[in-house]
Amino acid sequence: MSTSVECSWHIPVEGDGVWLSTPKPERPPRWSYLRRVAQNAERLGFDTILVPTAFSNGQFAIDSPVVDSWTIATAIAAVTERIRILTAIRPGFINPGVVAMMAATFDDVSGSRLAFNVVTAGAPGDMEMFGDRLDHDARYRRAAEYITLLRRLWT
Repeated sequence: MSTSVECSWHIPVEGDGVWLSTPKPERPPRWSYLRRVAQNAERLGFDTILVPTAFSNGQFAIDSPVVDSWTIATAIAAVTERIRILTAIRPGFINPGVVAMMAATFDDVSGSRLAFNVVTAGAPGDMEMFGDRLDHDARYRRAAEYITLLRRLWT
């Protein structure tokens, strides 16, 4: 029996350091650092790199910086060659037509290395602070419809 295992790494869009839950990260989420993380993950043979999405910093103080997943993912695509880029999306916050166009452009820029991480909720209060008060089941129904719409738009 042959088993294929994929290994993934993570882009610290909220910053990182030795400890989480400190007032601020030791290494803020600056492009110069995030680029090195992505390039090292590719060099070390990781298959995929996750670029998470967040509206507020859930790892450090809420007012600590967080960078945008799509912008960072596109920048990573420009400085890597092989690694797939797993970009987090939140249905309901960006129009599916806009996401379809963003993804099609990203597909061209990256050489078809885009994968999606569909996020239906975040840290407690994360969705609500932007007016999204849907319950669990409704968020999952919205995510299913969103993916259906994306697939239709791409075809």
